[in-house]
Parts: sequence; structure tokens; C-alpha cells
Amino acid sequence: MARRLLAPLGALVFLLGVLPPAVASAAVTAPCRNKDSVLVLRDIYIEATSSAKTVRPGQTFFATLTATRPAHEDPLDQGQQIDPPASVPASDVNVGISIYAGKKTYFWASGVTDTNGQAKLKLIVPKSAEAGPARSLLFAQHWVNQSCPDVLENGFNEYDNFVTVKR
Repeated sequence: MARRLLAPLGALVFLLGVLPPAVASAAVTAPCRNKDSVLVLRDIYIEATSSAKTVRPGQTFFATLTATRPAHEDPLDQGQQIDPPASVPASDVNVGISIYAGKKTYFWASGVTDTNGQAKLKLIVPKSAEAGPARSLLFAQHWVNQSCPDVLENGFNEYDNFVTVKR
């Protein structure tokens, strides 16, 4: 009898120790006291491919962003890397890419993933773009509105040399 009671209690103590204070209180408190509560989960993995490896100022090219679940890190953002055994496409996710070339060139695009977890984003290199390797930053966000708490799923990634700008 005592073992049956200790196992759930041990699991609860473990969760309260692992979860950040805001998440732990939201998980245990019922009903929710703060109607503006948001549970943030890093559970989307996002990656990108470019239609061109070398681009010129004024050129149009495409970046295909692919979002999948689960992420390759722990959902509570505690810094633990996790290699998921399987992934599924994440549809209806807001995704975006920001590209930085040199010190003064910045351009971006955003969209929403389809049922395959992909979004094909059109990018136009500014005519004043600086030559050199261009770094990209990717984001993915999906809101799940429920009575309490709301859930924000997100994911981030970056590539140091996504494309090269040539003049």
C-alpha cells in the first residue's frame, strides 16, 4: 500500500524539481488562477534549404523551411539535447527566416507551413547587399489557445553560411 502512494508522490516531487517554478505551479494548480498564463514549449524542430547557394544583389531565390515535432532538444528548454526516434510534420506553424550579410544587409520572409510541415518563402536580395557569406536565423511558433494556460510551441535554428552574396 505504501509503495502505491510513494510512486506518484515521487513522480510529483521529481516534476516539481525539474520544471521551472512558473510551469510547476501551472501544472499543479487547478483551476488556473491566472487567466493570462502561457506554457512555453520548445517542441518544434525547424530547418531550411535554399534554392541557390550563391545569390546576387536584386536576385530572387526561395528558402524552403521544414518544421517537425518533436524538437531535437528538451521541450522545457533546460539545455538537454534529445534525438527523437521519429518526427512528424508540423502543420499550421508560423515560420520565418532572417538573413544577415555583412554589417548592413538584412532581409527576411515569413509564412505558414502546409500539411507536410513545409513553407516555401520568397526572398529578394537587396540591391545594396554586401558581398560575402550570409547567416540565417530561423523561427517557428504555434499558439494553442485553451482556457488556461495557453500553450506556445516554438523552435529556433541558425546556419552560419546559408547563402553567399556575390557582386
